[in-house]
Amino acid sequence: MRVNEDVPGREFPHCDYEVYPTTPWNYGLCIDKDNIKKDIVFEERPLGDCPFSPQGAPVIARTKGRKIDWGMENGAALPYPRMTWVSDEVEDIILIPYGCTNLRVTEMPLVR
Repeated sequence: MRVNEDVPGREFPHCDYEVYPTTPWNYGLCIDKDNIKKDIVFEERPLGDCPFSPQGAPVIARTKGRKIDWGMENGAALPYPRMTWVSDEVEDIILIPYGCTNLRVTEMPLVR
C-alpha cells in the first residue's frame, strides 16, 4: 500500500510503501547450531529476470521450523519473540536471501 503520497517528493514513483505479511512469518528454526549442514539444505536456482524478487531468488535454503509466539506492534514484529507458546508441529520452511524479500527477518530464534 502506498503511503505519504501527499508529501512533496513522495509522489509516485518515489512514494513510500507499507507491506504486511500475507502468510505466517513467526517461526523459530529447528536446527542444531553445532551441525547446521545437516539441518539446512541450500539449493541454487537459475538466475531469473528479476533476481531481487521472491520468484527470482538465485538460492533458497530448506529447513524446518515451528510457529512461535512472536507478536506485532504498530505494524512491525516485536524486537524479540515472547516464546510463551511454540507449536508442536514441525514444518518445512523455505528461506530466501534478504534482498529478494518484501518482508525481512534478520534473526530467527532456535527452537527444539
